[in-house]
Amino acid sequence: MEKEKNITEDTDRRWSAKDWVAIGISLLALVVSAATGYLANLRQVDDIRVIASIPPEFYLRGENTLVSNGRQSLTFINAGTRNAVITDIFLQITNLGGENEVKKDECSEKGRLIDFEAFDFEGLVLKPGDISTIQLQTANRKWVKAADEFIEDLGPNPIFKRGDTISTCLKIALTTPDAYIPEITIPKYRETLVESSDWYEEPKELSPKNKPVEVYSKAGVSLGFSKQ
Repeated sequence: MEKEKNITEDTDRRWSAKDWVAIGISLLALVVSAATGYLANLRQVDDIRVIASIPPEFYLRGENTLVSNGRQSLTFINAGTRNAVITDIFLQITNLGGENEVKKDECSEKGRLIDFEAFDFEGLVLKPGDISTIQLQTANRKWVKAADEFIEDLGPNPIFKRGDTISTCLKIALTTPDAYIPEITIPKYRETLVESSDWYEEPKELSPKNKPVEVYSKAGVSLGFSKQ
């Protein structure tokens, strides 16, 4: 009788161990399910990237008339989970004068003469997973920054001359479901201005060639979408 009792107790202990294993597996499955639900439904990500070709390149015609050559090709990638809208794109051309070394502040406006080239652009909606390529043509309008004022310039550009080093930077305005970012700056390239008939070296690229460059990135939960 005592022997049968011991066998029954051992069997109960074995079943008890299996039960604990089953409970542990169930809890693990619950955690995995909750994490999957969080990533799929609650966690929201903004991740916009762009691949920019080199053009338009710039050169001089005559003494100081700035002329662009080629169209700007941009490929936007929405690797996030929410819609985004590219609301404006323009090009900043900075006269670096005799600066020969590439610096971290290639796109800085401080103490420099700046020209802004506008594009014919009406906005671009990017849904999650979208990859969109657009061809941009320089618009007829142009603004020149001299000192602290902006002047509309449709003719010769007095802030550039032959031999100047210039850098070009993309300026992008972006709208997400809960934010508007009026200006995101992406360095493109630098070159030496020459007349159109002169031979010149290829522009020096300031961003990785043929690789996506981050435009905007942010992650958080859908309730308030707080930054992480």
